[in-house]
Amino acid sequence: MWDRIEEQLPDEPHWFLDAIAVERTHRSQGIGSALVRWGLERAVTDGVPAFLETGKPRNGPYYERFGFHIAHEDDAPDGGPHIWFMRLDP
Repeated sequence: MWDRIEEQLPDEPHWFLDAIAVERTHRSQGIGSALVRWGLERAVTDGVPAFLETGKPRNGPYYERFGFHIAHEDDAPDGGPHIWFMRLDP
């Protein structure tokens, strides 16, 4: 599955926001948003796109709030989850 995800990464330089998560007891305190904004600030500073993937449908609208759009979606091999590949251009 990781090979499949890697195939979807942009060929050009980019920031890949990978494994952003907040422990359940600390959610809804702005920690996740701060992590996403930190990554986006680095991408803007570098003048490159930001990219992420998610297998959770509810995450799409969350990331769209930051300006991400769905660049591609696909099913993981061997019955794995549906994956949304999202991108934000500088």
